[in-house]
Amino acid sequence: ARENGITIAGLIDDAPRTDMMFGLPITNTGDAIERFGIDAIVLSSDAWEGSIWQNAARFRNAGVPVYSLYGQYEMPKTPKPASIPRVA
Repeated sequence: ARENGITIAGLIDDAPRTDMMFGLPITNTGDAIERFGIDAIVLSSDAWEGSIWQNAARFRNAGVPVYSLYGQYEMPKTPKPASIPRVA
């Protein structure tokens, strides 16, 4: 989906229950970078954003910016190359 010059590649869920939602593919956190080729992640849960932020450390540590809609969290100062080991 593309809106205002931004392409939404898909949705990431720790335990997806379906393959598609809102016409977008869903993948787990272990496959997200490889499957979607993501440039950034936007968190979209008011109630669970703090927990999701913690779980998104693997992406931040790989140099993928993670943006929150509701809270303010600290980004790492030195991003690492975007390489995340696949979780079995």
